[in-house]
Amino acid sequence: MKKIINILIVIITIIAVGATLILVFGVSIMGNKTDSEYFELKSEIYNRTEDRTMYSYKLDKLAYEMQYKVKIIYTDSIIKYHYYNLPDSTRITDVKFLPKTSQLFFGPFEFKKIKNDVYYNGVFLNKGFDLYELKEPVVDGNGAMLFKENYGLLNIDNAAWGYQYLIFPNDYSDQNLEQEIIDLLKTKNER
Repeated sequence: MKKIINILIVIITIIAVGATLILVFGVSIMGNKTDSEYFELKSEIYNRTEDRTMYSYKLDKLAYEMQYKVKIIYTDSIIKYHYYNLPDSTRITDVKFLPKTSQLFFGPFEFKKIKNDVYYNGVFLNKGFDLYELKEPVVDGNGAMLFKENYGLLNIDNAAWGYQYLIFPNDYSDQNLEQEIIDLLKTKNER
């Protein structure tokens, strides 16, 4: 009987020491952030509204520019980008992104990621934009688009109709940069 009690004491001691080590290890991995702090941080990063300017190019020439706002809404499984035109409230574009699968939806069309970090520029806080193309190509459909999760769309390509739209932060305009992006996208659309 004493032998059984001694064995039980040893087993309970091992379990208690193991649980303590797991607890200490788990806390050290988590660091100082709790789940609620983590989601607050995500909320600060993604749940925001920004001013943007859309530059519309027709056959490589600037046709017009329009003021937009983009509202970025983060949930646990999807990020929504709601672009709305300030002068004309009927011009609305919605984009949805599923971070776990890197799926991008522009209106009813699904885009797939072709290549990571295709375009960098300090204007966009050194964000590397990924290249997306239609999952199922459509005649006269959109061409290649540059997208980054914490920025949204850098361009909307409708080269089949001769239009290229670039979406920049409001306070920035550089036609050399704009032409650089258009030329990059032309090479991607010619593949």
